[in-house]
Amino acid sequence: MMWAVSSTSSRPLTAREAEVLRAMLAVDLPDAEVLREQVSRVRATDFPDGRPSIYLSDQRGGGMRHYSNGAVVGGGTDGIVSWTADARLYALEWFGSEDAGPEEFPPASRIRVTPAGSDRPLSGHRQMRTRRAMTGRLIHAPILGP
Repeated sequence: MMWAVSSTSSRPLTAREAEVLRAMLAVDLPDAEVLREQVSRVRATDFPDGRPSIYLSDQRGGGMRHYSNGAVVGGGTDGIVSWTADARLYALEWFGSEDAGPEEFPPASRIRVTPAGSDRPLSGHRQMRTRRAMTGRLIHAPILGP
């Protein structure tokens, strides 16, 4: 189930959200320049779970792609996942070991970014596998094998 979001609930990115989004797009992947150009005009809609996660598009559905991972230095298994859809910014999603996340994303200087699917380590943090649960909430489990 995807959460319904009204376009009237969108807002400009905060300075911190824009900073983190730029950091998450610093990896050299397909569509990188197109995505970076969208940062200045994209609008945010908060996830309903109280974490700092945000949607970056009012369009939901097909073509979603895991773009990059951001491990929080000193944050255990906390991190950020960026999502795109059809060469559009889609979401920045917080994950962590605690049920409640922070009120805002950490500064970009504390985030180590790697491309999605990279076999490079996430700054010493365990790589995480994400699965969409029936409720639409992400479940995160350490990758234990290939």
